[in-house]
Amino acid sequence: MNGIEKSLLSDGLSIAELYYIEKGEKWVPYSSAQGNDVKSQHPMCPSKTYASYKQKIKNAIEKVLKFYGSHEDLVLKQSRDLPGLSFLVGVDDKYGKQLQAAYNISSWLTRTCNQLTSNKNDFCAKSIKTWKQSGANKWKSKDVIDSIITSSVDAAGEEKDYAWSVLNGHCQHALLLKCEVPYICEKILYDPIPKSQYLLAKQMLQRILTEQSDCPEAKKLLSKEVNDQLCSKMYQEAQLISEMSYPHVLRELFVNYVAFCGYLRYPNFFRQDWIENMITWQSESEYGCLVDDKGYKQNFMNYDGPIARRSSPEEKEKGLVPDEMCLPHLTTFALAAYSMSWDYIEENCN
Repeated sequence: MNGIEKSLLSDGLSIAELYYIEKGEKWVPYSSAQGNDVKSQHPMCPSKTYASYKQKIKNAIEKVLKFYGSHEDLVLKQSRDLPGLSFLVGVDDKYGKQLQAAYNISSWLTRTCNQLTSNKNDFCAKSIKTWKQSGANKWKSKDVIDSIITSSVDAAGEEKDYAWSVLNGHCQHALLLKCEVPYICEKILYDPIPKSQYLLAKQMLQRILTEQSDCPEAKKLLSKEVNDQLCSKMYQEAQLISEMSYPHVLRELFVNYVAFCGYLRYPNFFRQDWIENMITWQSESEYGCLVDDKGYKQNFMNYDGPIARRSSPEEKEKGLVPDEMCLPHLTTFALAAYSMSWDYIEENCN
């Protein structure tokens, strides 16, 4: 088995184990004496640099859109590629639709769904509708998460992941296409006890899809208190990943956490240090996909196939051939996180 590729029924690794595989050394947590406080003490609204910080985020968004426009034939092939654009439309609708006027976002979304088979097309359209509702919830107080977190981040990172992609996909399709919640889906994805890593992310994803669905019976399984618990666990694990200096193999998990809990309007995830780090993961060219530095991702993961980045106009003019591999799935969730960060700044930092 290559890297950490796993079969449907095999357990994954813990965050600490993933760190060891990539770095070749055991993760040693900071001691509490070193100020390793898991609670969100970092600024989200930089008072002195507000305008430049907002512009930096919008620039990052536009670089992703330029990547999509120049690589349209290679990306945006299935519904899993669309959350970022869908999040962005929901935010851009609130602020004058300038990005939709400048880029073919609606046609990209429509074309991607239309090229799928009928069932997948319907699922794709309903997924887009869900992600466009990113502004439906009110912003929560950061104290919601801070009041739940009682343990140090040192205690996080040892729990194994066991997200099974086939099961997750079937549970999502049963909900969106049939308004059904099979027993195994209820027991695993609607379990109120937060799990870890991708299973934790899938727990939250299933709840978001349910909240925005037209399925009243399924909605009886939802609870705002459970959302609070899930996002608190996500914050702890995101904090750990940031303490580890964002290992490549954990970056997609990190942006999933920011995107999903940002969608539900938990402000704790829009820390300036986190967002600015995520922006540095983009290609420095004008085609701002998130890149696979040194081949880490293709060695560790099997579900985000890297694609070779094309030359930008400036590179063509200089005769330069880029040597970068873009990660489409990481890119779409980073775009979702950038979009929600922009929305947070507009509504809370003026």
